[in-house]
Amino acid sequence: MSRNLIDSHIDDDMLTPAPATYRVSFTVEGVPVGKARARVTRNGTYTPKKTRRYEHDVRTVAMQAMGALRPCRDAVHVSLVVFLPVPERFSKAKRAAALAGLVYPVVRPDLDNFEKAVTDALNGVVYHDDSQICDVVKSKRYSDRPRVVIECASINGFSTYELQPARRIRHATHPEKAHG
Repeated sequence: MSRNLIDSHIDDDMLTPAPATYRVSFTVEGVPVGKARARVTRNGTYTPKKTRRYEHDVRTVAMQAMGALRPCRDAVHVSLVVFLPVPERFSKAKRAAALAGLVYPVVRPDLDNFEKAVTDALNGVVYHDDSQICDVVKSKRYSDRPRVVIECASINGFSTYELQPARRIRHATHPEKAHG
């Protein structure tokens, strides 16, 4: 589909982000872990240990990168690059092509699962809640140095709440009671 069919209601000016007033970048070294589904047992629901450990690692690196900064309260743009290890079964030629960016990691876990693990881990550290994320740019590549490179930036502008015009609210049972 062409961009015009998908985003015909969006002007090009809206797609150009304003300069960020809040920006933090950091790298989480090691093999990335995608968010695993919660497990259900007779005793309740739990998040698998591997996922919890990875989210803890992401949170720890994010806290170091944040320093004394408080979590952002504005809309947030997230950029995420996941670098996976090249499989050992690849031939030398295919390995070289993968490291050159000519072979893509069309393997599990899905890119969305990596994003979910990272964005959940950043709740309360980089932003208050991942519902603040309005823009995401993400990619998955091979590398001989597995890691995730993360950048979060505020998106300047007005929140949806600030853009809503002041309206008179009428009480459902007493229309004569109007609030200003």
